[in-house]
Amino acid sequence: MRLKLLTLATLLATSTGVMADEVLQQAESLLAGQKAADAVALLAPLEDERAGDPDYDYLLGQALLETGDPSNAVFAFERCLTAQPENGPCRVQMARTHLAMGETANARAELETIQAYNPPAQVQELVSKFLGAVSVREKQEKRQLRAYAQAGAGFDSNANSATDASQFAIPGFVFPLNAQNRRLESSFAGLQTGGSFIYRHTPKFNSSGDIGLNLRNYFDESQFSYHMLDGNLGANYLLSGGQIGTKLSLQKMWLDGSAYRDVVGLSGQYQRDIGLTGQFACFLQTNRMRYDSQTSRDADRLTGGVAWSQGFDGAYSPVVFASAYTGNEKTTSHAAPSTQFANDFSGLRAGGALSFSNTLRMNSSISYESRNYDTPQLINGIVRDDKQTDLSLGLAWRIKPTLTLQPVFTFTQNNSNTVIYDFDRHVISLDLRYDL
Repeated sequence: MRLKLLTLATLLATSTGVMADEVLQQAESLLAGQKAADAVALLAPLEDERAGDPDYDYLLGQALLETGDPSNAVFAFERCLTAQPENGPCRVQMARTHLAMGETANARAELETIQAYNPPAQVQELVSKFLGAVSVREKQEKRQLRAYAQAGAGFDSNANSATDASQFAIPGFVFPLNAQNRRLESSFAGLQTGGSFIYRHTPKFNSSGDIGLNLRNYFDESQFSYHMLDGNLGANYLLSGGQIGTKLSLQKMWLDGSAYRDVVGLSGQYQRDIGLTGQFACFLQTNRMRYDSQTSRDADRLTGGVAWSQGFDGAYSPVVFASAYTGNEKTTSHAAPSTQFANDFSGLRAGGALSFSNTLRMNSSISYESRNYDTPQLINGIVRDDKQTDLSLGLAWRIKPTLTLQPVFTFTQNNSNTVIYDFDRHVISLDLRYDL
């Protein structure tokens, strides 16, 4: 739904008054002439000098919004309202900005704040029209259905996540490793498809769910081809400045056409907003993992942690995130073949995104996990200790509003004191995603 329900001329008619200097007068004329990009070019270089001047911030925010940059417009309008909380036209523009960012509840809150100030009739009429637009959007958002399909191909340097070593030694013995237990590379083709829903039962309570199918077929090493079916069902309750949520997760995995593993998970999260673009969260999740043919690996996994994300004003609209977690994975059997897989783990993850334009975005992440196993390995009597690093770098190029090209590179390195678990892996893929 387009947000330009009223003409720019109507909005300018409700501005705070005659601009006090030539630059602002010129910017106002450009906006009235629907030359928002020229207004941004005029005003943006002066931001360090003039930020905090409500007239300047109002026009800058409006110019950014009209050029399709609400994530930066919101900062200009926020400065304007800090200086002039009762500035009705600025709050209307802030409401439009929230609508452009998909934040309907915040848009309604801004408009209702204007009404509380008992503004002039002209502004009140404008507010009423926008509240009507918000009501339409709220009805649309009550039930949201989305679906996607994604297909691609790539190359995996280590399809079986295995060592490149040719032999394995223990005191007094040296064992050769056969080809199937060593690193195997292969090209592959992949297909992903899925859908999701959100149903808003009340303004504060919603339920959600999604289902997805992920297929990867290796051309050269088909025994490692896998299919995964995932499903999630959750509920969220909005609080003042945050939300709490819970989710039930199910996963079924097939390896080389045969049933391999089932996972049932339950998680809970508390999320707190930090300003307009930041979030802090703490979470706890438990997973029940059961293997079809390797029952000695059956385990229950418990994870807890914290996460933070923040969007920033400035070039490329950077977004960063970080998380820290810890937990344990305990096998269901107390016999020696099983306990060698039990471990305590902890990890860190960080990353971010840069938007080079409205159609091109870069995403990156890096993570580190340490795993300390409970009992010695049967094969060598050593208590296994792993340190794993993962790196991901990708681009998302939106060719059309519903079509995105996604090249991605991922690197994994697992340093282990047991050679058969020591490996590195490079994966390069190119996917085309279609959003319905």
